[in-house]
Amino acid sequence: MKSSVITFPGSNCDRDMDVALKKFGFKNKMVWHDDAELPKSDLIVLPGGFSYGDYLRCGSMASKSKIMKSVINFANSGGMVMGICNGFQILVESGLVPGVLLRNKYLEFICKNVFVKINNKTNNYFNNIKNNVLEFHIAHNEGNYFCTKDQLKEIEDNEQVAINYCDENGKIEEQFNPNGSIKNIAGIFNKEKNVLGMMPHPERMIDNYLSGEDGTALAFLAQGGHGCISVTANIAPKICAEMQLAWREKDIQKAQNLNLQLAKLHDSLFIESSPGPVKFAASLIGLCSSETRLPLVEISENTKKTVTDCLKKLSLI
Repeated sequence: MKSSVITFPGSNCDRDMDVALKKFGFKNKMVWHDDAELPKSDLIVLPGGFSYGDYLRCGSMASKSKIMKSVINFANSGGMVMGICNGFQILVESGLVPGVLLRNKYLEFICKNVFVKINNKTNNYFNNIKNNVLEFHIAHNEGNYFCTKDQLKEIEDNEQVAINYCDENGKIEEQFNPNGSIKNIAGIFNKEKNVLGMMPHPERMIDNYLSGEDGTALAFLAQGGHGCISVTANIAPKICAEMQLAWREKDIQKAQNLNLQLAKLHDSLFIESSPGPVKFAASLIGLCSSETRLPLVEISENTKKTVTDCLKKLSLI
């Protein structure tokens, strides 16, 4: 089986998806958004991220990329196209699946694991999955799926609802809805079921040996873990890498010392809603602007001082 993952400016889950697809036997190719033609593929994936900085509307600018004409033609000819998170937003903006994706109900970025129930297995995406309830990761600010009453009736009549947010037992109720999506919808198909858009990230669930939390990374290694999908490494990559390497080389004392050096930086980057403090830290070391978009606001002066002091102590500025 051959697959292609489209990379847009601002994609940040394209490599994760590449690893996941290859782990399941796909011969995958990475395709740049400004290419005109797709490689011969059985599956096209639009990955998660923040294409074009999510300006205008999430996925709006990416939906006008040169490669999307080929993606749309591929989908219209029956080819399998899957959009994850930002990729789902691009599918909506491209008209390949119905509805819109609004800001989350409580206007906050959500990053956590959730359970979803497979609503329809009569398709090539879910027909070989035995379990009806799956645990996935979500990380989004605009994942609140909405459509008109007429659209919803048509979607339900055509069995286009792919997955719904639920509890671990498959109970679909409002209390298990993380973002306010109508009818707890987490993913939908087009009418032909060859195009799938979903907010959860299946590619983040293929490896049980990677931590996603900097503060417990060393403890995770001590329990048999193999690494960390790190936030802090964006700001202090050398120290984070040295800690991982020291553990791998069984220099436990060095790993512990480096972990202690990083501890206050870990904390400072999450004093306020992410990625506010992280973007401010990145701006201090010349990586990007500290600007954030609503509903996020500029971090406080106290937080700026705390982050700055941490960077100075680590000789990063």
